[in-house]
Amino acid sequence: MNWRFESPWFLLLLLVLCLPGLAAGLRAFRSQSGKARGALAVGLRFSRIELLLRAGLGASPWKVWLTPVVRFLILLLLVVALARPQTGQSTRVRKASGVDITMVLDVSGSMQALDFELGGERVDRLTMLKSLASEFVSMRPSDRIGLVVFGSEAFSLSPLTLDHRMILGYLAELALGMGGDGTAIGDGLGLAVKRMADLPAKSRIVVLLTDGVNNAGGMDPRLAARIAAQKGLKVYTIGIGGEDPVPVAVPGFFGQQRLVNQKIPVDFELLQEISRLTGGQSFRAESTIELRGIYDRIDKLEKSEVSVKEFVRYQDRMDFFIILALLLVLFEVVLGCLTSTRRLV
Repeated sequence: MNWRFESPWFLLLLLVLCLPGLAAGLRAFRSQSGKARGALAVGLRFSRIELLLRAGLGASPWKVWLTPVVRFLILLLLVVALARPQTGQSTRVRKASGVDITMVLDVSGSMQALDFELGGERVDRLTMLKSLASEFVSMRPSDRIGLVVFGSEAFSLSPLTLDHRMILGYLAELALGMGGDGTAIGDGLGLAVKRMADLPAKSRIVVLLTDGVNNAGGMDPRLAARIAAQKGLKVYTIGIGGEDPVPVAVPGFFGQQRLVNQKIPVDFELLQEISRLTGGQSFRAESTIELRGIYDRIDKLEKSEVSVKEFVRYQDRMDFFIILALLLVLFEVVLGCLTSTRRLV
């Protein structure tokens, strides 16, 4: 919240108020001190306290010096009100950076392999991917991001959007095998190219991640890559996994899960060719640390300046100070009545 004064020159009146106010308070204090000393002398000659009160010496000291202080505060509040104090709330409007990104993610059955770690615990590839892809989305607040997933079939979960909360929600709901157990890399890439082909963004990229071999779908991945290149799209490919067998959870005889080491082949040559044809880069990740580093590298490679405008809406708060001043006026009236009553006793 921002504070400001619409008419700050009225605050110069505070300099005029301070010196007279302090002088008035000092005079009241000295006057009361003199009365107190006189009361001591008079008290020796008066045998009854009622006579002392009727002589005007029964006023409490705090009532005497409090009156000028209250008046000074009233004037102070009125001067502040004249300066028109205002509070404002700022709103930042962030323009899109001109970078459109479609994430094409493999959700086939092979993504259940348990060869990655997250938070010190062994997790399957899809769980790890959902976490790191969400981090990547959060790092790109000014980019339009879309989401395509594929297994045996490819389908678009979200068009390009700045509503990243929606993208994060879709990522959280990804499930193993939701697109079938096959791996249709060509269909996934082709769908992303179709979604982005005619968009006017400064930079259009596809981040394609898979852990398998193209064995399903009707579109050749190389043909999809050539079309992407013709449309000016760059494709960054990420192949996860290694050459060695990896643990996979499979159902046992009695329904319980057991781990079996299986070899999951990855067509790294195909992924490299897709990236080469489109002017992108190809990466390989065998651990969570490596995959996080790849997303960081892509984030740094595809950056664009973002313009931010800030708008501030101000509201007058002078009524608050006027109300306080009126309350102090009422307090002074009550204080005067109490002092008068005490003197008449």
